[in-house]
Amino acid sequence: MSPKFSPDGKRLIFTGPESGLWFYDLQSGKPELLIAGPRAVVANWSYSGKFLTYTAAPEGHTSYVVIYDLAREKNVREIRADGKARIGESSLSPDDKFIAYTYQGVNEHKKSLAIQSLVTDERKILDLPYSVHTPEYSPNGKYIAYRAVGKGVGSEIFLFNTVTGETKQLTRGDGALPAWRRDSSGIVFTSDRDGGDPQIYSIELPK
Repeated sequence: MSPKFSPDGKRLIFTGPESGLWFYDLQSGKPELLIAGPRAVVANWSYSGKFLTYTAAPEGHTSYVVIYDLAREKNVREIRADGKARIGESSLSPDDKFIAYTYQGVNEHKKSLAIQSLVTDERKILDLPYSVHTPEYSPNGKYIAYRAVGKGVGSEIFLFNTVTGETKQLTRGDGALPAWRRDSSGIVFTSDRDGGDPQIYSIELPK
């Protein structure tokens, strides 16, 4: 279901049991279907509260990202890859000028981190030695947190510095599903490092 709080904390966005994209109003307690059908999965809010991004995965076609304008109640942009490459989970920068997403080429076994300008359409694909999942821009726009999975890494949370281009490992001992604190001082994440069911942990960014 992958629920995500809206920036104002009043609603949740999630995928339904039979797919489709849903709102849940925390005050009324009522769900609302936003987009029907199996093609809308893995949604995310923009920090501005103006947009949603979601991965469209129509049957028989490669996946791509859609930007949905909440005020206009319509899809306003599609982010597609070249050929049959696949685009997955996504996150908008705080100023809504960039989008980060996972990118998997046709003959590639791992997902890369891609960053694309929504102004110029310039796209940069980072060549990293592991597979990238669930990228999340920080509220100040300085970092992108993501889950790295691969040989020699296991499953850990990494940071990409959007200013310097440097990457840094943040967790040690398993980490997944990073979510930022409002002040960008750290993240919360899930981990089963202590055995049993996954638990929620919090970690400060290094000074």
